[in-house]
Formats: sequence, structure tokens, C-alpha cells
Amino acid sequence: MLDEGHDPRPSDPPEPELLTAASVGSQPAPSAAALLSADISAAWSRLDQDARLLVGASLAAIAIVIVGLPLSVWDSAPFALLVLAAMAFTAVTGWFTASPAFRALPIPRTTIELGATLVGVVLAVLKAVEIVFDLGADGIVALLVSAALVAATVAGLIAAQRRGADPLAFRRGDRGVRIAALGLLLVLVGWVLNLTLSFWTMGQAALPLAILTIAALVVAEAPRITSPVPVAWVGAGIGAFGALLALGNWAELTSLGRTQLELDPGDFLGVLTYSVGAALIIAGGVVSGRDVWLAGHPSPPESIVEG
Repeated sequence: MLDEGHDPRPSDPPEPELLTAASVGSQPAPSAAALLSADISAAWSRLDQDARLLVGASLAAIAIVIVGLPLSVWDSAPFALLVLAAMAFTAVTGWFTASPAFRALPIPRTTIELGATLVGVVLAVLKAVEIVFDLGADGIVALLVSAALVAATVAGLIAAQRRGADPLAFRRGDRGVRIAALGLLLVLVGWVLNLTLSFWTMGQAALPLAILTIAALVVAEAPRITSPVPVAWVGAGIGAFGALLALGNWAELTSLGRTQLELDPGDFLGVLTYSVGAALIIAGGVVSGRDVWLAGHPSPPESIVEG
């Protein structure tokens, strides 16, 4: 028997709690910083290992340059700006690797990365050379910061090479490319002499080094760039601008010799070597472009006149 007063029917389930506007509004929304961090983490996870290395090395180089500014490690604004610009290029190309915008560019992404990283390495190494040969009692910090910049830029160059760039393109090119490569080598040797044996600094060296490095690279990478005219001639034109800077260095040198300094042969040796190198880069671009032009525009055969 059922006890009186006992209801055998199951009790009704509790009604679900309704969400009101007030309760929804009470839940904290993610901040803009959190959303941005999540987007960056997601984009980073989509990058391959080589792209991460390139982006990381580029950002590290940028950070090192910024840290070195208040420490007066970089006594030249052109040097700092050129390194920052070069590493910003590689950070962008590494981050947006899969973007269709880079596939639509007439200049291959690998060429951009090779040029930017090569400029960064050249400037960083030559700055380290300058610091080593002008090292004072308080220069240890500058040397360490400069060495860190060299390591970051070299890591960027390695990453660019692993992503398809060809740092040995100078060795595999035609005779014009080899002439330009010899010219770039002389430019580097000339500025090493200037920074070690003479009074020149990276303040005067940064812009010519960057321009002539790009000029020689354009000559070497010309076959990979689509253009109606030989791209090597563009490299020769860039080299001509670098040659004008060399003429300016000659004018500055002779002016100082007449008015302020007693010059010795070592002061002229570096500028002479670098000037010859600039001339060879121009000549290499002209020769390489001429060979490409003649290959694509053969001269018409001579008409045979019957006697």
C-alpha cells in the first residue's frame, strides 16, 4: 500500500536558469591585447621552421640596434637606419611567406631576402671591425653588442639560404657576374683598409657599402628577375651611384689633406681599392647585360649577294 499523502508522480525537473542581458554583460570580454596576442600566436604557429628562424633573427637584429642606440654603440645614424630597414624587410617577407602579394612581385622573394640579409651582414661585420681596431677601455660593451648583431644577421642569412636564396650566385654567373663579384670583394677590402688604417668611420662607409652590395647582387640575380631590359644594367646604374659616392670620398680626402690632416699612402689605399671595386661592379653589370641583350636580340644574318 502506498502511504497516504505520498505523490507517486516524479517531481518536475528544475527549470533551467535563463541568461539575462545583465548576466551576459557581467562576463568579461577578451581585451584587445589578448586578441592580438592570440592572432600573433596563431600566425607564428603556421610558419615553418626556416621562416621562424628568419623572423626571429630579423627581430633580434632590430632589438640589438635599438638597444645599442642609447649605449652609443652606433655612432652613425645611416648605419642604424640601414640595418633596421634591411632587417624589417626580412621580417616582413618571413612573416608573410604564404601571401600571394609576394608571388606577384617582379622581384622574387628569395632575391629580396638575400639582398637584405647580405646588406645586414656586411654592415654588421664592418662595424665590428671598426670597433675592434678602435677598442678603448670602455669599448667592451660596444664589442659585445656588435658581436650579437653579427650573429643575428648571419643567422638571418642562413635562414634566407635555407628558404631558397643563393649566396653563391656570384660564383655561378657569367663573366659579367664574376667581374661584379670581384668588384664587391675590392669594395669590402677597401673599406676594411679605410676603417683600420685611416680616419674613416662607418658613418661614411654605411651608405656606399649598402648601395654597392645591392648593385653587385642585382647583377648576380638578374636572370631571376623578369624585365624587358637586362636587369644587370640596372645593377650597373646602382653601381654608378655608388661610384659618385666614391668620388665624394676622394673630394673629402683631398680637402682634408690640404687643410687639416697630413695624409700618408695608407689614407689613399683604401679609397683607391674601393673605387676600383665600384668601377668593376659597373663594368660587370654592363658586360652581363650586354651578353643577355645580344642573346635575346641576335643580329640579322648578312644578305648573300649573288654575283
